[in-house]
Amino acid sequence: MPAVPEPEPTWWDRALAAVRRIGRPWQAAAALAAAVAPILPGHYSAATTWAYVVHQTRLDHGAPAGYVLAAGVLAATVHLASRRPGLLRLWLAAVALVGASSAVAWWDPIAALTGVHR
Repeated sequence: MPAVPEPEPTWWDRALAAVRRIGRPWQAAAALAAAVAPILPGHYSAATTWAYVVHQTRLDHGAPAGYVLAAGVLAATVHLASRRPGLLRLWLAAVALVGASSAVAWWDPIAALTGVHR
């Protein structure tokens, strides 16, 4: 009698396995909460301060410079966090993720697809 093969893992199972390789779920939640917690002078968080830096880079030097800065730092921190997980590395990745989200303007995908700028 032939053995029944195990079913392929679903997309959700693969995503959870990738998250668990980076760190435990409580570590990811704690790192994200610490990244957006207002602790700096003026009640700013580390994530919003980094988002401001990326946004100012985009305004002063153009959109490509903001994207390169945000994507480079995000890639470096995610690579660091995936190789040696830990709370500090996950915190750095969370800060970089929020900063990368500030580099994206909602009009950029429209301009890239259609060529129409504001």
